[in-house]
Amino acid sequence: MLESYIRTNKENANQLDLDDADFVIVHDPQPAALINHFPNRKGKWIWRCHIDLSTPDPKVWEFLKTHVSKYDAAVFHIEQFTKIDLPIKQFVIPPSIDPLSEKNRDLTNAEIESVLKSFDIDTEKPIISQIGRFDSLKDPQGVLKVHQHLRNHKFFSEIYHLLKNGLKTDVIQSRKTEIDCQLILAGGLPHDDPEGLQVCKDLQKKIGKNRDAHILC
Repeated sequence: MLESYIRTNKENANQLDLDDADFVIVHDPQPAALINHFPNRKGKWIWRCHIDLSTPDPKVWEFLKTHVSKYDAAVFHIEQFTKIDLPIKQFVIPPSIDPLSEKNRDLTNAEIESVLKSFDIDTEKPIISQIGRFDSLKDPQGVLKVHQHLRNHKFFSEIYHLLKNGLKTDVIQSRKTEIDCQLILAGGLPHDDPEGLQVCKDLQKKIGKNRDAHILC
């Protein structure tokens, strides 16, 4: 696997011309070894890590560190992800979105209704949704279970009786029957995540012929 990693980074580097770039920002572990193939680089190279490195596999981190240590700086989401043994400048920049990008603009009611109907989604029923890449770490199977529980009369009855003499929420107090709702799991299948397709297939298999559960990708 490590040979494949090194080989792929070399192949990608051969298609890039980065020696004269003022800044190069490389995201996540997959392309981190690119820096090895630009010994004549003139600008600053920054490694941007989007994953949790607080408890990495020691062998994997030691391998990755040999490449990341060559960068001018590294950027992490939170302080806990920074690494004491990484001998370069480290910065913390929390995740954020661009409120002005096309995908974050407000949608009209007509647009929303049109999209929902195009996927045969009932606009009158409540919706539970998870939006994001199909990744087991995001636990889409757990979201599917929540949907199944909400539609399960027995589940609500058991929870109600379990909590009736203790802490109650408005939902538990008011619901002793199932909630007729829909599930939407929407996301993409990124090229850097070969397991995403299998996650999607497993979800489709679990959903089966349930017309109130939708996978959009």
